[in-house]
Amino acid sequence: MRFRLPLGRSLFFGCATIAALAAFLPLRIVVSWLDLDEQGLAAREVEGSLWSGTIREAQFTGLPLGDLDARLQILPLLTLRARMDVESPANPEQVKGGISVTRTSSGIDDMNARIDTAALFAPLPLMALTLSDVSVRFTNGACDKAGGRVSATLAAMPGLPALPSPSGDVRCDGGALLLPLAAGSSERVDIRLHADGRYEARLQTAGGGPEMAPVLTAAGFTAGAGGYVLERRGKF
Repeated sequence: MRFRLPLGRSLFFGCATIAALAAFLPLRIVVSWLDLDEQGLAAREVEGSLWSGTIREAQFTGLPLGDLDARLQILPLLTLRARMDVESPANPEQVKGGISVTRTSSGIDDMNARIDTAALFAPLPLMALTLSDVSVRFTNGACDKAGGRVSATLAAMPGLPALPSPSGDVRCDGGALLLPLAAGSSERVDIRLHADGRYEARLQTAGGGPEMAPVLTAAGFTAGAGGYVLERRGKF
């Protein structure tokens, strides 16, 4: 006696089999397939499956993110886009959002995070950046889409009054990602990030009067139009 399995059931069991096999696919293989290391993601260890994994001591373009829970989203694959959602297990407010890649682009989606930047941008007193619903897309090496808000935490410098926390909306500018952060008309921080990891960071302050000029100069600031400027260039 022969039985014919309806096509609908065949498709169902075929998809179920693929899903079952994929459930055991290690997350580290998925990270490798997506070339996330080429996009700036580094970690001490990647463990677990693609549905429920952990990225230990994660860094993104050199910025420390700590341990992250990670999982691959299935629906974006239907549009040939791979999205991995990441979240800090102990404190979702530390990092929560997505990392996405396609054949020609990469970026972050709906990212909320607080990132320690003190060591990266020294001697600028830029201690941390706080991202609020930030989405950025680099396509063929150029920023072509960006949105969301970023604020900076600035440290007090010896001999100088405390600086306010500047903030602003991110945008693309000349192929780079620009973070134009301002606190009124007296302080401004501009951070420009490139797809190849290069960055430029610039802090401008009104100075607070002629008596502050020697203090600012000793801290590395140079006099310019509209105030005093301290700059830092580097690569992640």
